[in-house]
Amino acid sequence: MKLLAILRFPLALSLLLFANAASAATAREQLVVFLGEVRVLKAEFEQIVIDDLGDIVEESEGELALAAPRQFRFEYQTPYPQLLLADGEKLWVYDPDLEQVSVRAQSTEEANSPLTLILEPEALEQTFLVTEGGMEHELQWLLLTPLEQRNDFDRLDLGFDQNGLRTMQYRDPNGQRTQLRFANWQRDPALPADFFRFEPPAGVDVVGLEAIDSAQVQPLDD
Repeated sequence: MKLLAILRFPLALSLLLFANAASAATAREQLVVFLGEVRVLKAEFEQIVIDDLGDIVEESEGELALAAPRQFRFEYQTPYPQLLLADGEKLWVYDPDLEQVSVRAQSTEEANSPLTLILEPEALEQTFLVTEGGMEHELQWLLLTPLEQRNDFDRLDLGFDQNGLRTMQYRDPNGQRTQLRFANWQRDPALPADFFRFEPPAGVDVVGLEAIDSAQVQPLDD
């Protein structure tokens, strides 16, 4: 299961703390110290999906970037390439091997994803109950519990080590668990101006664009 699921509740996610993070005593303090005035985050990730029997059913890796307000870019490199990009209005999914692009309007679930709200702490607190999870497996945990019932997950956990956000994990209603491990976080890196924009390559099939265009057409007043 790709990160598309987490982006719908989710996704986003969250962050890391560099050297000054080590002085923060709790996971919440680490998050606050890391955020500061940051507007863009970029990192590498590994994703593991585990079924309800405890078996690994999918492994993948790639790079991600988050930007306020509510933009993200997930670029899977293995086992096959795929790009998930939200430009603030539309969610694009590009599968190069299939020569296909699907697009739809960003939903409320994606807008309220931890992966996007992480850059807006005030909004994060309005959507989730944020509590300390203590120390486990050499990580300091921050637990996000939705204030309203959701269909995609019942809790999302962020694990911090001395370098910042190391792990993010959640469980869906079917018992399937998804774990993401992060490395090489960058705060406010220099990115191209069009990094969070997407133009379908020439010759690929685009699915969903007509539905978005028709939904934006407003009827004329009598």
